[in-house]
Order: sequence, then C-alpha cells, then structure tokens
Amino acid sequence: ISDMSAILSKASKVLTVRHPLDRLVSAYRDKFNDGKPKSWGSGKARQISFGGFLKKVVKDHWSGDVNRHWSKMYGTCSPCHISYDYIMKTETYSEDLAYIVKKLGIKKVKPSYRRHGKGKPSMESSLSSDNPPLSASTLHYYKNIHIRVLAKLEKIYHIDMDMFGFEFPTNMMNAIDKYRAKK
Repeated sequence: ISDMSAILSKASKVLTVRHPLDRLVSAYRDKFNDGKPKSWGSGKARQISFGGFLKKVVKDHWSGDVNRHWSKMYGTCSPCHISYDYIMKTETYSEDLAYIVKKLGIKKVKPSYRRHGKGKPSMESSLSSDNPPLSASTLHYYKNIHIRVLAKLEKIYHIDMDMFGFEFPTNMMNAIDKYRAKK
C-alpha cells in the first residue's frame, strides 16, 4: 500500500465517467446482446428485454450483488479517497482528452481518436441542461420503462449524478417527481 501511495502521489490521476443511463444502455447492448437471443455457456439461448435488465439491475443493487459494468461509479472508483487531477466524461471525451494532453504536454496521443461513436443528441435533452445531452438512441431505450423502475434507478444513481454533474432528462425527472408525490 505504501508503494501505491508513492505512485499515486507522483502520477496524474484521471477518471473517466459516463452518464449512468448511458452506461446501463451500453451494458445491456454489450452484455445482453441488445435483447437478441444469446447462449450462455452450454445452456440454451436466452434473451432479456431492456426493462427486464433494469429490473435485474435494481434487484441486484438491493441484494448487494452488483456487476461492475453497472455499479455506482462513486463506489467503484473511490473519488472520495483518490484526489483525481482530471475527470473526463465519455460524452465530451475528445475535448477532455485534448485538454489533458495539452495540459500535460503529451505528444503521442491523438485527442481526436475515439473508439466508440455516439448517437446524435436529442432535442429534448439538449434543451434540458448545460450538460452534454444523452443521445436520442439512448433515450429511446427508456421510453417504455415503468416510472417505478425509473424512480428506483434515480435513487440508486443519484450520488453519481450529483458528484459528476449529470442530470436525468427533464421530462423523466418530472415524471419521477410526480410518481413520488403520489406515493
């Protein structure tokens, strides 16, 4: 541990975060084959809807059996215990990387390089905040999700949202607030 402390004290520490709603869609698309049948091990092919996946995320959270691909960032990356020099967002990855490369004087990194493309931002999310908006393709996944599930997700990820400056889309948060007021 003392070696790790020495390394961390000299290194530039960078954390990359992603909007929790976008992370959930990405995990679903990657780990659950975007809802298409997939064989798991030697068993027969199974499939799960996005709504079913979100219910699993909520259930796993409350049972304490959370997969790292959809766990809370503040618990996984220890931002309260590690003093990160830079926090990058996948939504502004190229701009953030360009800034860090320039700031640190790194010559061999191409800030414009990006492994995954992003969908186009939706008009609703563009108007809802100063934060980089969620793409229309991400928001599409949530359009038929029951408000009870969305409210539980907001409760699970609210610290990540606050800590890293993310917001739920305005229309979604308004619906969650209405749902909670009725309870």
